Amino acid sequence: TIRQGGKMVKTYTDTTGIITDSLPPGTYTAIASSAPLCTTGITFSIADSGTLPVTAPNQSLCVGQPSAPLYIEPAGNNATIVWFDGQGNILEQAPTPNTSVAGTYNWTVVQTYRACTSERIPVTVTVHPLPVPQILNVPQSVCFGDTMLLEATGGTSYSWSPTDILFAGKNGELYTRITIPVTVTVVATDEYNCV
Repeated sequence: TIRQGGKMVKTYTDTTGIITDSLPPGTYTAIASSAPLCTTGITFSIADSGTLPVTAPNQSLCVGQPSAPLYIEPAGNNATIVWFDGQGNILEQAPTPNTSVAGTYNWTVVQTYRACTSERIPVTVTVHPLPVPQILNVPQSVCFGDTMLLEATGGTSYSWSPTDILFAGKNGELYTRITIPVTVTVVATDEYNCV
């Protein structure tokens, strides 16, 4: 029998000598009885241990993108967070991903809050290379008044400039008309929003 403040909370019938259960934080008295006359009790407390930390999100960055130290939301006040490098060595502070080179970088993090400590949580940061656009239709020569279809590859969306010489076709395709010497520039964005 489990009692709290004189009130019976739970009662069990056991033949194995081991009972596994879960109780809210508080102070309890466990009373064990064996027929007909043997009874013994013990008082114990269950602390509020808070909640286990959540899984750390992975990140996707682009080459050259400004980066900041990785951040894990603390589970509560006075939570401690310890970072480890890919070889399992403890880091003095949260790592800052190096975005000068494309690649995949791995760390692990452990968070302790009150009586609870998480497992080592993997954190992966992928640094993607920048897209390299290529203009598809580059004629060797053009004449005054020629219309040129603007097409490119190497990304998922494209931004052309200067915009004042561009116009759209019936199906949304983009054109320019050659009336003056001009340099047309395209900027590609890929599926990771790298530009």
